Amino acid sequence: MMQTWRATDGDLDAALAALASLPSWPSVTLSRDHPAWREAYRISIEGWNDGVTMVAACDLVEAVRRILDGALGHPWHPAPPELRMMCNRVHVERRVPICARR
Repeated sequence: MMQTWRATDGDLDAALAALASLPSWPSVTLSRDHPAWREAYRISIEGWNDGVTMVAACDLVEAVRRILDGALGHPWHPAPPELRMMCNRVHVERRVPICARR
């Protein structure tokens, strides 16, 4: 059974397209067209079970919005761990009010 809340490959592609306007770090030598580049971002949204996406689509969208608003504190395209950390932060902030109501 497919979990509809999980971010899909299409969601990841949309997120990377939205972030494409940001410049790459000067030290990055891997082209954004290289398959390994996209694979690194796909891995970053997986959970502890390899190959299973554990980032919610709504968290990914909000993370991209915050990154484009400057939440990382730098103007560069986020590295895969930065994207995942922002997704995690968004998730925690979204869950806190839900848990407080219980």
